Amino acid sequence: LVVGYWGQLWNGLADASEGWSDCDWNPRDLQVGDQVGLLVDRGKRCVVVNVNGTTQITIPDLDLPHEVFGCVDLTGSADGIEVVAHAAPPQRPKLSFPQPGASKRAA
Repeated sequence: LVVGYWGQLWNGLADASEGWSDCDWNPRDLQVGDQVGLLVDRGKRCVVVNVNGTTQITIPDLDLPHEVFGCVDLTGSADGIEVVAHAAPPQRPKLSFPQPGASKRAA
């Protein structure tokens, strides 16, 4: 799963025909000091991205593998990150579901 890559989403866990689609979050808008959270909710089978405590996007209906690994791409405007262990998710997440296949990224 790749989320936020220039406002795009790639769900490698889904049918390959879905490919890239638009998503409601683009990390280019992040500022120094912003706190970005990534919540993997196995019970609800979704992944949630939060910025400064506000849900930016929720990717629903995921068949999550047993092991999940995070990766942060610093290419572009980021000089570094700080990982905060055991951070708590926001209390009331806003749900935002991308429309599969709404916009395909050109190959």
